[in-house]
Amino acid sequence: ELEHECQSTYEDELEEEDGNVTYQETFTVLVNDLGDFNFYINNACGIEAVNAAAVALPAVASAAVPLDGAAITTEPAFPALIFVRPIAMKQVEGDASCWFVAEQPGRVIAFENVSDASVPSTFIDISDRVDDGPNEAGLLGMAFHPNFTNNLQVFLSYTGDNGGQLTSYVSRFTSNDGGATLDPNSEEVLLSLLQPFGNHNGGNIAFGPDGYLYIGFGDGGSGNDPGARAQNTTNLYGAMLRIDGDAEAPYAIPDDYPFAQNALSLCDHGF
Repeated sequence: ELEHECQSTYEDELEEEDGNVTYQETFTVLVNDLGDFNFYINNACGIEAVNAAAVALPAVASAAVPLDGAAITTEPAFPALIFVRPIAMKQVEGDASCWFVAEQPGRVIAFENVSDASVPSTFIDISDRVDDGPNEAGLLGMAFHPNFTNNLQVFLSYTGDNGGQLTSYVSRFTSNDGGATLDPNSEEVLLSLLQPFGNHNGGNIAFGPDGYLYIGFGDGGSGNDPGARAQNTTNLYGAMLRIDGDAEAPYAIPDDYPFAQNALSLCDHGF
């Protein structure tokens, strides 16, 4: 039985010659699934690789077609601007005049919300403390405080180097010039989390309608959660966290926190 990890329809044709068995399979795959495939065969002795050479599939340009049959096309919204590994695009609540784009190496740029915008400004640059070496590391999340127009606070989630150990940080930054920029020296670290591996860091953050800051962390990395960290509610891995960033430093735990008896728990875990 041939196994694969893509959507496909196939039929196996078997040929025998000089004791060798050949399987032939025809795939129908989605454009997003194009990549390298390794083929395996399952026999009575277990799963063994058979000619496990990667098969490179050519990219196919295709326009997405919705159910009603009308083609969807795209065009650059800001053709004069170039972004470096953008991870988030934000606006201050109630103000659509400006966009803020967070870039994974550690910079947030700002520009007018007009199609011919061509001169972005640096809102904040913390690349001096961001470790974006691993592919899934770097500046990973940004959230304006719901009351930004009054308190001028923005929260950033990023990974940095802590004595040679990749570490996730969630920090508050404040503007000293009326909201035009954030002061990199104003950083207040709310919480940090050591990352056992370089991947699966998570890092997105957002304020909910309840005014609390929600933080998403991955399972700590590697593959298949080898430490079962995401299954453990006494750590912060593989979890949605919820904190009150307006309380006394560094933060407070909401009153309806469900894991208060867990020795290492600091925030709410969603999954």
